[in-house]
Amino acid sequence: MTIGQVARRSDGVFVHLGKCEIPTPEPLSSLLIQLIENGKSHTGVGSPAQTQWLFPGGLPGRPITAKHLADRLRRLGIPTQPHDDRP
Repeated sequence: MTIGQVARRSDGVFVHLGKCEIPTPEPLSSLLIQLIENGKSHTGVGSPAQTQWLFPGGLPGRPITAKHLADRLRRLGIPTQPHDDRP
């Protein structure tokens, strides 16, 4: 997920996933904006100072895995569940 997939508008903060734009509730909205405004660089050797990834991984140009992200969110008290959007 990139920072370009997050939109801040007068009616809230939205995440663009596929063809959908999804409103985000608090505290997620504030956390997303804080993450974008403060930035987060990669942590690996030779990594760029800034990245377009919202949740950068340890390898330059690659995000963290979905499982790793879910684990980090759960530790912050944000519940996560896998979603299957197949018809």
